[in-house]
Amino acid sequence: MNASNTPVNQPFLYSMKCIMFFIWMWVKLLKGVIYKVYDEGTEIIKSYFIRFWPYYL
Repeated sequence: MNASNTPVNQPFLYSMKCIMFFIWMWVKLLKGVIYKVYDEGTEIIKSYFIRFWPYYL
């Protein structure tokens, strides 16, 4: 029973590890992109706000 189960479980566990690794990599990449865009976006918004705030008041 055990011997027949191992070859079935091994590739499944390996594929799960690969999927988890790829998800983790994508999450890291997306986090980096989002933080970069957020930082740049806040800088742009700040510069526009500083430039145009007298019109809003």
